[in-house]
Amino acid sequence: MQNSTAFFPSAKTQWLILLLLLPVTGIGSFLLWRNDVSVAFDNHLMEGAQAGFLLLACLVHFYAARSQSQVGAVGFYTRIFLGFLCIAFAIREVDIDQLGEAPFWQALEQTVRTVVGSLFVFYLLYLLGRIPLFWREKVKLLHWSLVQLSLLGCVFYLLGWPFDKKLLADLSELQSQFIEEMFELWAALALFMASPRTKTHSMDTP
Repeated sequence: MQNSTAFFPSAKTQWLILLLLLPVTGIGSFLLWRNDVSVAFDNHLMEGAQAGFLLLACLVHFYAARSQSQVGAVGFYTRIFLGFLCIAFAIREVDIDQLGEAPFWQALEQTVRTVVGSLFVFYLLYLLGRIPLFWREKVKLLHWSLVQLSLLGCVFYLLGWPFDKKLLADLSELQSQFIEEMFELWAALALFMASPRTKTHSMDTP
């Protein structure tokens, strides 16, 4: 049965929207940062935006995967994996223990990270038995915009790593922090744009 309620008309539209959003968010974030460098601080505007996009992506992935008959086995497993990946990235971006001084916040952060991390590990162990299935569908997987955009998001995270570790001596700490957060915001945008189902049903429906 075809999906008549797709979020976007095609995979090309997802790519086009993302390619438009990248420079817009880059320029906008830079102008905000020039006016107030705190937008790139922990738990401030840029990290809050990242967490918001990632949590939305997680919800969309889990919603799209709720019916295995709609997405198929490989699509279902991929959606659940990406949902866990997005929520793991979101938890990484938000320092829950810094939301307040009470011990409650530290305990909440530890609990959330432990629960999500444990569920993700158990799911990865579960997927080990399905490696042959993914291997058979590897070509189709690489053609899915879902996978392509998610991989792009991971590439953006990797590009931000040197700035997170302050490896470039020519940049100030504030400059490194902004560039790191910019790459991570782009990563969150790519992961979010990967999450909606498309109108195409052969290669882009997982």
